[in-house]
Amino acid sequence: MSPICKLFATQQNKLLKQAIPANAIQIPIPQINQPDAIQFEVSCTKCGAKYHFFGKFSPLLKLDEKFKEEGFIPFPKEAKIRCACGNEIDLSGVKADIETKAGKKLILE
Repeated sequence: MSPICKLFATQQNKLLKQAIPANAIQIPIPQINQPDAIQFEVSCTKCGAKYHFFGKFSPLLKLDEKFKEEGFIPFPKEAKIRCACGNEIDLSGVKADIETKAGKKLILE
């Protein structure tokens, strides 16, 4: 469940590729009118339980209660959660994918 990286380097250039877990849903983020928040789902690789998360790109955004009422969990600070079955789900690859596509850092509170 941890991200896998490959680094290709020459004297002039560096290229870094990072893999995200296969069970993570690909998150399309539009390049125009970037969102201030994002919602996504991740499934446990052991039992298949689904977890719905939200993340914010702005600390001023006050939608936490709205997302929580809809059953979403705030993106965890340590980018990991423990499933009810005991499996630890690493979200660091998902976080990196979201931040790369959005061109912004998630606000972790």
